[in-house]
Amino acid sequence: METPDEPWSFVVATYARDGVKPAALALQDEDGQCVSFLLWRLWRQVSGRPPAPSDLRTAAAAARAFEAEVLAPLRSARRALGRGESAAARVATRRPSLYQALLAAEMEAERTLIETLEGSTPGAGAVKRPGDEAADVIETLREAARLYSGTEIDPGRLAAFAAHC
Repeated sequence: METPDEPWSFVVATYARDGVKPAALALQDEDGQCVSFLLWRLWRQVSGRPPAPSDLRTAAAAARAFEAEVLAPLRSARRALGRGESAAARVATRRPSLYQALLAAEMEAERTLIETLEGSTPGAGAVKRPGDEAADVIETLREAARLYSGTEIDPGRLAAFAAHC
């Protein structure tokens, strides 16, 4: 896996890969995960700079708060407009640029979260060790998802996501 030098480039490149979007949306919508947090954590792993456990717990708490207060409301509004079923969507049909503005705001918010996590997390907590990269990716995602939500995530869903990352 080639790793861009900064996390946002990694997130954008990874999300653009075939199969990532549906797997990411399943983790987000069915398991309540913050995909931006998971991808940031994965970037830290594959770039050889995994955060220390205490830093990862702090990052997960920050991501939970940002998801609840910023990302989820933006996503909800954008999706409501995109479906065209809500009263807001009917009003917004006169202003199609509103959907695009919400999408841009959501992307900027995700970038802000990733850059904030990166900026507030010290360097490596451990040195990357050689091994089974696929197993490392799944374990990294499992650990991050558990820290984010406090529950274990369906291993098959994590494996499906990891297979495309």
